[in-house]
Amino acid sequence: MQTLHALLRDIPAPDTDAMARAQQHIDGLLKPPVAWEDWRP
Repeated sequence: MQTLHALLRDIPAPDTDAMARAQQHIDGLLKPPVAWEDWRP
C-alpha cells in the first residue's frame, strides 16, 4: 500500500495548454466580442 505522499507525488502536473484553451472557450461564451459601449445601433 502506497503512502499518501507517494500517491500525491504520482499525480501529473496540470496541462497548462489545455487550461488556457478552456479559459479562452469560457471567455468566449461569457464575454461579448465587443465592449458594451461600442454595441449601440
